[in-house]
This record gives sequence, structure tokens and C-alpha cells, in this order.
Amino acid sequence: MAEVGNQVIIAGARAAALTEVTKQNPGMQAMTLDIEDPGAIRALAQQASSRFPNLNIVVYNAGIMCMENLRVGLPSSENAS
Repeated sequence: MAEVGNQVIIAGARAAALTEVTKQNPGMQAMTLDIEDPGAIRALAQQASSRFPNLNIVVYNAGIMCMENLRVGLPSSENAS
């Protein structure tokens, strides 16, 4: 998204990780956020709208990505129904 001229703002709990990502992606901005604190969420929304008045999309993407082999434990093609 940033590569085609969009302002990208990332948020997360680990400031060091955010700093590393923004160093590797010039122009990207970061804001810290404790997603479990409703007050912190409201504060981030206010800060983001003040700092970035042209903000027009928010993508929330949270989760843990673990590598897994999806082929393990699957039936062979002869036994699949």
C-alpha cells in the first residue's frame, strides 16, 4: 500500500518492533496500542484522526501465525471422500 503512495500507519504493543518496521519502510508511521485497553483504543483513534486528518481506511489485522504442515494427518487421495 505504501509503495503506491498511500500513508500507512501501523499500530501494536511492542514499540521496538514498530520502530524496526518503520525503519525498513520509509514514510510509514507507527503508533503504540494496547488492544486490551478500551481507553487506549479510544486514545489511538483520537490521536490518529488528529495526526492524519486524511485517514480514510483502517485495517485491523490481529492474530498469531504459526507454521503448520496442512498435509500431516490428512487421508491419502485414495481414501478421501
